[in-house]
Amino acid sequence: RITQQQMVAAGFNINSDARNLQLFVEGNEVAISVSRGNGQLSSTDFVEFWGQGLDTPTTDTRVYWLINGAQPGKRITIKGELQTSTSPGPVTLINQLSPRTSSPFWFTGVGAPPSEPVMITADKGREVAQPTVVSNATAATVPPPYAALRPNEMEADMPNRDRRTAPGSDGSPGSPDRLPALIATTPSISRENKRRVSSSAVTSRTKSNARPLRTRRRRTRTHRLRRHNHAILDPSAPAFTYSLQYKDHSVYYSAALNGDRENFFGPVVFGDGPVVPLTIHNVETTSTAPAQLQVALQGVSIEMHQVRVFVNGSLAGSITYTDESSAVQTFSIPNSWLVEGDNAIKLVPVASGHDTSVVDYIRISYPHSFRADSDWLQLSVKSTQDARIDGFTTANIRILDVTDPNSIQQVRPIIEANGSTFAATVPAGERGKARRLVALPESRVSPPAWLALNQPSSLNLSTNGADLVIISYKDFIPLLAPLVAQRQAQGFTVAVVDVDDVFDEFSYGAHTPQAIRDFMSLAKTTWARAPSYLLLVGDASYDPRNYAGVGNFDLVPSRQIDTGIASTATALETASDDWLTDFNGDGIADISVGRLPVRTAAEANLVVSKIVNYSPANTVNRALLVADTQGSYYFNFEAADDQLGGVLPSTMSIQKVYRRLQPSDADARSNIISNLNAGQSVTVYSGHGNVNIWGGSIFSANDAAALTNGNRLSFVVVMDCLNGFFADPSLQSLAESLLKAPNGGAVASFASSGLTIPDGQHEMGLRMFQLLYGGSSISIGDASRQAKTATGDIDVRRTWILFGDPTLKIR
Repeated sequence: RITQQQMVAAGFNINSDARNLQLFVEGNEVAISVSRGNGQLSSTDFVEFWGQGLDTPTTDTRVYWLINGAQPGKRITIKGELQTSTSPGPVTLINQLSPRTSSPFWFTGVGAPPSEPVMITADKGREVAQPTVVSNATAATVPPPYAALRPNEMEADMPNRDRRTAPGSDGSPGSPDRLPALIATTPSISRENKRRVSSSAVTSRTKSNARPLRTRRRRTRTHRLRRHNHAILDPSAPAFTYSLQYKDHSVYYSAALNGDRENFFGPVVFGDGPVVPLTIHNVETTSTAPAQLQVALQGVSIEMHQVRVFVNGSLAGSITYTDESSAVQTFSIPNSWLVEGDNAIKLVPVASGHDTSVVDYIRISYPHSFRADSDWLQLSVKSTQDARIDGFTTANIRILDVTDPNSIQQVRPIIEANGSTFAATVPAGERGKARRLVALPESRVSPPAWLALNQPSSLNLSTNGADLVIISYKDFIPLLAPLVAQRQAQGFTVAVVDVDDVFDEFSYGAHTPQAIRDFMSLAKTTWARAPSYLLLVGDASYDPRNYAGVGNFDLVPSRQIDTGIASTATALETASDDWLTDFNGDGIADISVGRLPVRTAAEANLVVSKIVNYSPANTVNRALLVADTQGSYYFNFEAADDQLGGVLPSTMSIQKVYRRLQPSDADARSNIISNLNAGQSVTVYSGHGNVNIWGGSIFSANDAAALTNGNRLSFVVVMDCLNGFFADPSLQSLAESLLKAPNGGAVASFASSGLTIPDGQHEMGLRMFQLLYGGSSISIGDASRQAKTATGDIDVRRTWILFGDPTLKIR
């Protein structure tokens, strides 16, 4: 429910005619209920609607747009009438429906499992139902499977996203005169401990090949339970098929190459194996239809896997798969194996003593009686079939036909008392497709997740134009003024864009990197002045829904891509900023991209100040070349650095710190730090590395953060693995530390977020310095983009990230 008082607080115009209120989602109008048929809304009025959350790797929140339209809006229809036997007692059946005059009662905000609707109710004076917290040991006894959304459940550090622009009703980006003015959102609900997984705000390692099996150590494990019902049974059947899904997000496994699916998984399957609890209610024991158990697993160890599946101690079967592949298998099991309440699904690996996998999901479908689960039930029935649902503790039962979520209907049932409980019968409808029904008490209500007044934007206009587009998290935009002014003084046309406006115009408000890509593609092809550079201001995260509870740091999202070869040391899901403007899929950005991976206003102010005050003259004319020891590895890092040094100007002083030639790693570290503090025009490292170190810790992210070179800032180019793995929400990469160093560090860094072999790295690095020093002055964005043409290694192309302003020149 959205109350008039909430609308006023958000700045929405409540003085228009209530009958013209319209609600839109993803370009389509949604039926709503308004407490007042016409005229101005009073302080006791409200708008109610049925919403539906999202369940994508990047968001669980869908944005709805409320406007004062120019014509009457779409309204929820009411079918049938309600009669009630008001007190429990002997069965009293009411055979006929009689007219009843009452205003429609209706909706807002009961949270839903992912991909399930959110019920929004508008009965005055009702209490918001409280969600049930699910602990580690139980998979969900939730009353109801729609838990209420409460604004105070939002994380305290959740970034505010309060500017929204609506797409057009035809699915195209919106124009200002068609934009809804008030936005409400309905996140999908995960049954997780004491928090929502939504990243929405108000509107309503060691060298282990970077494939850590990362589990949460500081946070309670969480999991999600989804409830669905799909099968439609014969009217004479005593049950319908009901589905329940267990999904946990306690483990991030980066080596799973699974396309667009997220890399968060559930319990680790190892040793004696985990026991996954599924709470099941109202199994219809008289049904002859077997239950179906579907188990999805992801391999971790490199070997043949065999996992036995037990249901309450009975062997359902086994799953066999190889290496880091995924497997899904369905078992038919007798209903007699299932018990009312907690059911134990045990997964036991038997292939070897070190056989390791993780659980993707477990789904069970079983015959469910027509009886409410904790006063709630969702089911599908034939359109011509009556449905009698009993087991309610209240006579105030609400039946919704949600077959079409944009045109839901209220169905008034026949209510009868049945002993100490109540039953609701939904009359058969007209012949047509199956009906999807939801039955629940009128008191199950919830507000939207957030509500905010939209500030229209017009990014899709062809009259726009800019050389440099800056897409920023909104809190950082005021801090960009010095950089914008400096670039404008240098002749650049600059457009500063709020990332939320990009979401609004290109993904209907949904938080996704696809919106940035679509925006930049449109700008390149239709703007009067096509952009040549893109600067992203704000951090990104491989955990945009904050499953790990570290924080909501996916401020300006990157694209998580699969790299390497499955079941090898190179397999890795990682961030690719160049994907945002790689429109032809060759791994090279078509618009030069740079990023300032800042999380706070203080960090943004620091990095912008370093860029604005940077001068190549401050670093004199020298370069620092650092090389790792070759050892038994096939690639000679020293020779690579020597070759690179050969393309630098002969007038440039070159300092070399080669690990093999140093008395110790401690001496190598000391020499690297002292040379960086003295100021270098460019710094190059070739060798092995990880997220926050070079080689055997000859230089680390902590060392970078402590540099004291002041304004003698270097451009650091790193030819190793993972120094640019910036999307880890709990670990700062070395490239980020160089950029954010408060007393020096780097003005920019070019580093990898992936795992690749040196050949393509060196080809790209050599070409980059030929471009930077071989002719006329060129920006680091143009040099980094063009340098990628020197290698055919697609993963090198996609994973090297420029941390800094792509328009910057170092000479």
